[in-house]
Amino acid sequence: MISTCLSGIGGWLSAPLFLVSQSLGSMALKAFAGIVVGGFGNITGAVIGSILIGLVESYSSLFTSVYRDAVVFLVLIIVLLVRPQGLLGERISEKA
Repeated sequence: MISTCLSGIGGWLSAPLFLVSQSLGSMALKAFAGIVVGGFGNITGAVIGSILIGLVESYSSLFTSVYRDAVVFLVLIIVLLVRPQGLLGERISEKA
């Protein structure tokens, strides 16, 4: 219990130094977008999809820094419309 309290106090004191904030949850959404773009069940596809999403976000910030998240999710929507299983995902036959 003492070590938990000490680590909590240490995190609270070091958070302003390392720019930690509560709004880091948007990274989880972009990670999910990278996995979906690459394809579920394929680790190589998830890595490639995440790199692709990172590159799209970086290059979209050159043109507009306000809508860079919207551009990332627009790419996600386009990939889901064109290839729903992801770029490297396998097509699963429907059982119904």
